[in-house]
Amino acid sequence: MPRYGGPEVLTLVEEDEPVPGHGEVCVRVLASGVSFTDSLLRAGTYPGGPKPPFTPGYELAGIVQRVGPGCSTLQPGDHVAALVVWGGYAEMVCVRESLAIKVPDDVDPAALVSVIFPYMTAYQLIHRAARAEPGETALYHGAAGRVGVALLELAEPAGLRVYGTAATSDCALVERLGGVPIDYTTEDFLTRVRALNGGGVDVAFDGVGGPVSLRSYRALRRGGRLVRLPRCRATPVPSGVSRTRRSRPISGMPPRPTDESSPAFRGREVIEGFRRAATNAVLVVVLEMDLPGGRTFGAATGGARMNMRRVSWIGNASRCGSKTCCDTIVI
Repeated sequence: MPRYGGPEVLTLVEEDEPVPGHGEVCVRVLASGVSFTDSLLRAGTYPGGPKPPFTPGYELAGIVQRVGPGCSTLQPGDHVAALVVWGGYAEMVCVRESLAIKVPDDVDPAALVSVIFPYMTAYQLIHRAARAEPGETALYHGAAGRVGVALLELAEPAGLRVYGTAATSDCALVERLGGVPIDYTTEDFLTRVRALNGGGVDVAFDGVGGPVSLRSYRALRRGGRLVRLPRCRATPVPSGVSRTRRSRPISGMPPRPTDESSPAFRGREVIEGFRRAATNAVLVVVLEMDLPGGRTFGAATGGARMNMRRVSWIGNASRCGSKTCCDTIVI
């Protein structure tokens, strides 16, 4: 990208093949994700993002081509996934070996890349932001979306019972994934969770903001935690909610960690979730757009409705048969 903007500013650039440095592997990219975060990077509004010119692409899946000196885990031919934040829209990318997670080679890269970011986010929400304990209850808004599906699947091994708001057509999916659906078109979530023992949930995950944040806060039992997802982090704390009230603390998603010892990079712990999602419930949309010179750029994304910029929708690559993700793809 020579400048900030929409997909129309993407250009093809021919460069020499990168050479992996010490502790790095060179990955041949098989699939790159298209996500809301990529639109923030393109617009220049992602915190800590690069300045043009740069190559976008937050997540990727590919095959290790070469390894640099000092590598001991990966070998050429290994299938890997990585969150590079930017740089994924390239044919070859050098990644630190410690951040390239080996993945099953029998999973379609397009399906795999669509769940890397959501599953990492869901894992952090449960274990790092909320520090949820087995036996606790949680409320998640939009539970049939990308992160919602991931959170429902990771909640089961974590021993977390999740009440998920969803549209009528998506409630069956929430229930199938182990959640307790709340149809937001016919039922008030606050009334529903306040009827629970303890008068509410232990954790409320809020990715909506505004009045929903206040109502989510009120859905907490005493000692509960409100976790506000990144997309609403910039919105002010709703009137009537105190950050310092000890019985109901508020937190946002923690800053992106910088070393592999942090939970954000414990990708091996959710690889089985990747496999399950890629073969069962993941909703994948394949996108394609024309670039100068007659070349096309293809990418994949998972989940439901996304709000980015326009490119053409060319097909549903999922094996679950759901059409949820095919509604209003406006990129």
